Amino acid sequence: MWALVVGIFVLVAAVLASRRTARTFAPARLPSVRTEDIPAVLAALSSEGHDGDFAAFLFGESGQPPARMDALNVQFSIEDERMGIDWVLLAPPNIENQTRFVAFLEGNGRSVQQRQVNDVGSLRVEGDGLAELLHELLQTEFGVGPDQTLELVASGFEWDAT
Repeated sequence: MWALVVGIFVLVAAVLASRRTARTFAPARLPSVRTEDIPAVLAALSSEGHDGDFAAFLFGESGQPPARMDALNVQFSIEDERMGIDWVLLAPPNIENQTRFVAFLEGNGRSVQQRQVNDVGSLRVEGDGLAELLHELLQTEFGVGPDQTLELVASGFEWDAT
């Protein structure tokens, strides 16, 4: 199980690193989604995914696009056959904003689990209403509006943006 979680961290880190080092080549284009797509992304991951699969959303605050390096990110993932929202403590903006994540979730009556794998921490919440919870987190805590573009890193399921 932890090997799969580590794989998630490594994949997101690799995507962020490739965005950092791509100077002579165009960076890989990630699929774009909006907050209104969050329930459909969760449904696709739930129906097609297995343990270790995930959907990571890269975003910027208050209408800004995701940063080219170390973007804020949050993800849905399947762990022990349970869906959850993870705040991975790898990118500096995620580390800096972890108290906002925890305060928001606890303010919404959710219990946040702390995880540590290979010196990479994460915060996780499980339960019902995850799509609505993530949408509200992005909107109220980070000012992500309905017209703002988020980038999607999908693992273990197909995302068709049409």
